Amino acid sequence: MIGAELTGLLAWMETPGVGDRTLAKLLAERRRGGATLDELWQLPASDLEALFDLPARVAKALATDAPALWDRAEERAAAVRGLELDVLTPLDVDYPRRLRESRRSWPTLFTHGNLGLLEEPAVALLASADCAPEHLAAIDRLADGLARRDVLLVTGINRAPYQQAATAAKRHGSPTLMALDRGFLQEFPAGLGAEPVSTARVWDERLDPETQLLLSPFALNAGWVPRSGRRRDALICDLCAAMMAVRVRPGGGMSRECERAVRRGTPVLAAETGEGAPSGAAELREADARVEILNLGRTVESAVERILEALPGWSPDLAMQAREASWRREVRSFLLRAGRRLLAGRDEPLRWLARPANGPLAQWAEQSLGAGRRASGGGAALALVEASRRDSAKQLPAWAEQLEPGGVLAAAVPQAWLAESARSAARAALLEVGQVLAVVSLPSQEVDSEERAALFVQRSDGADAAATPAAVFAPEAERMSRHQLRRYLLQVLESLATDGRAG
Repeated sequence: MIGAELTGLLAWMETPGVGDRTLAKLLAERRRGGATLDELWQLPASDLEALFDLPARVAKALATDAPALWDRAEERAAAVRGLELDVLTPLDVDYPRRLRESRRSWPTLFTHGNLGLLEEPAVALLASADCAPEHLAAIDRLADGLARRDVLLVTGINRAPYQQAATAAKRHGSPTLMALDRGFLQEFPAGLGAEPVSTARVWDERLDPETQLLLSPFALNAGWVPRSGRRRDALICDLCAAMMAVRVRPGGGMSRECERAVRRGTPVLAAETGEGAPSGAAELREADARVEILNLGRTVESAVERILEALPGWSPDLAMQAREASWRREVRSFLLRAGRRLLAGRDEPLRWLARPANGPLAQWAEQSLGAGRRASGGGAALALVEASRRDSAKQLPAWAEQLEPGGVLAAAVPQAWLAESARSAARAALLEVGQVLAVVSLPSQEVDSEERAALFVQRSDGADAAATPAAVFAPEAERMSRHQLRRYLLQVLESLATDGRAG
């Protein structure tokens, strides 16, 4: 939602007395093909009161403060653009399917991050406010096991159980949906960019918009009130495709959420973390036999596997595909960042080319470097290449020849293609094009493809390539999580930036 209609939505949300019920009525009118939200705002207060049965408080505010409320909404619209927020309503195609199916009303969601995560099945790990340290430890072990399998977790940022799950996900670079209990401007007065969960910053200080999505159902400047926590918990439970209740207090809010989830068909598992009957979990099971009780006193791994079996849409093949895709995203990001860093300081926008010409790497380059600077032939400053097979790796010399003097080739190739023993004619031809700056080995065990390495070639512009041998980077660990891979590649980037040969 953009433009005047976004301002109209925000104006309604700024109006005293307008809540989810009124917003739902306004959006229903919009869905029927009626006036847009900004057009509705322009109607006389008396007409609006008659059309939508508005509370007297709302009608009074519209009659007396409409210009001021509109001005404030324009300021909020500028904040939406500044924070790079997406605003979702049930009218949008990106609106989560699970919320459409919910019996609760979620007329507006402010989001920041990867909207594509809303299409993946998510797991919620729940605990009541009175949970003990052993319950937090159980959440950590369960979240760690799920994160290592790249399972999407839906959690929050302001309660210890949610923070435990979010930290475990960050540890492995796995995806998270993170629901807020207040508006974005209240939660992030200094702006977005930093990791919102303090305990997760030891793994990565920055918010990752590729693997994280922040969501808030509250107005931008809405502060925290006691019912905000219940609203956040409800959003988490409505977004998840399966939930694990590690600790639920009998008759408490989390217990009611579990009962509600069972009725709508969401798999619910409850934990027994010690000896004897699990408090709250037994009550859930008595209320509905579909609730499954797991004993976490045995092995957490078996509990993780049982959660995955209950998660609709999850399979080992899907997990492998997600892991491979996440690694490829890290490699593509690295190639693009390295090329830009090695060419930093140029006055003109970079002309670039990418191979495959229409693949994800080319799409990333268009977003970062601009589609208008794409080179159709020679004279490119930067060439970005994904050559995952030896046949495509043989094309590298031809692509390198299209670079201008001093240009940079950043490519991912089979590691075996770079071996000294390979004695490849194409490899020898590539080395004649220019100076090799760095060869970066990647662990191969975590990726379901050929062994890979990142190769950087900078045209030497007549300089003696043998005078400055290439830097070779090899990881100490044979296996890495996605997050560990990112840290390793960032260290390589820093080395390239500080090395005089790269400058």
